[in-house]
Amino acid sequence: MLEQLKKGTFSIHSVFEHTMNAIYEDRLITFGGADFPEGINNIVTNISTFSTLFEQGNIIAIDRYIITVNDTLIMVPSTSIKEYNVYTDTYDINNTHIENAHKLIEFIEHEEVLSVFRYDKTNTSQRYQFYKIATFLNTPNLETAKQIVGLGMGLTPIGDDVLTGYLFARQALGNSVSWMDDIVEYAQNRTNNISLKSLIEVKNYQYTSFLINVLESFFEQNSLEITKKWINFGATSGAALLTGFTQGILEEEQSYETTQSI
Repeated sequence: MLEQLKKGTFSIHSVFEHTMNAIYEDRLITFGGADFPEGINNIVTNISTFSTLFEQGNIIAIDRYIITVNDTLIMVPSTSIKEYNVYTDTYDINNTHIENAHKLIEFIEHEEVLSVFRYDKTNTSQRYQFYKIATFLNTPNLETAKQIVGLGMGLTPIGDDVLTGYLFARQALGNSVSWMDDIVEYAQNRTNNISLKSLIEVKNYQYTSFLINVLESFFEQNSLEITKKWINFGATSGAALLTGFTQGILEEEQSYETTQSI
């Protein structure tokens, strides 16, 4: 990303405690600290807390790899300056993957987080949102996907996160949905830039280093250790992403069992 931003200025779009975003030529660029996952639209820096230093509208100036905002110099570690390659590896489903997907469902159900398995059923808004999400999970297609774009609470709406997790799993299994382009186009003006960035990156196989670790851990090492860490992403995002991911995997369960019985 830095190669394309060698010289120029642009403004901060949004600031959070541990990240900030900027719009550059219609792309959302995210700056994070040392533990922030690397990615095609992510820039890892030496800043750990952004919200006390910067505000929306502040001007970011970049001259080669020197970044300044106001009077603050932002350093980019040399180890983070590298060529980014899309991740197009795909995986064949096996029985362990299916068993682990069921274990993830149980894990989400027992966590004290808002999810399709745990929400306030007396709350009309939550009941409506999770009805739409459950409908998509039970019958994933373009029409049900449209119903959850931009839906719900959270920095990234919970419906977007479920959808992103689901599409991520389908891509990883080499079974990309036929309506991928349509749903990303539909989301252009119906959700926020942060959610849209995630959808576009999944569509283009532009996974962050964390997502690549998830795939390699889950599919190659048959481990849930890294995948379970997803639950800690935001107030609602982690559980929603995990829910969509597991559904994308379990969609293969019936066809897998059929092939094994032949």
